[in-house]
Amino acid sequence: MATRKSPEQINRLDRKMARQLEDYVFKHYVEAATTDVAFAKTAGEALGFPCTAHNVAGARELFDIPSTSHRAHSAADTDGRIASLERRFAALEQRVQVYIDGCGCDPRSPRSTK
Repeated sequence: MATRKSPEQINRLDRKMARQLEDYVFKHYVEAATTDVAFAKTAGEALGFPCTAHNVAGARELFDIPSTSHRAHSAADTDGRIASLERRFAALEQRVQVYIDGCGCDPRSPRSTK
């Protein structure tokens, strides 16, 4: 269960700051092609007030701008995940074959009694 932040820890922007962030997101988010966390830091420095990834996500959703973080990492991450899954699957196949060979109840097993 996720812990909830106390009201003092939540970064609530007043309407003027929220509007400034929304304008900044609209103009710069897509070309930045970075995560919401990194963009929040950049936006906070440019606008002069602290921004969080949640503030940025809210501004993105206002304009239906999809997150660019998945695009920045998707090709490399997908290839890595596929390679990892292939290795894990091959290891699992080997372990299952050892079990099958050990029990001798599969016709493919060298110890088969059938």
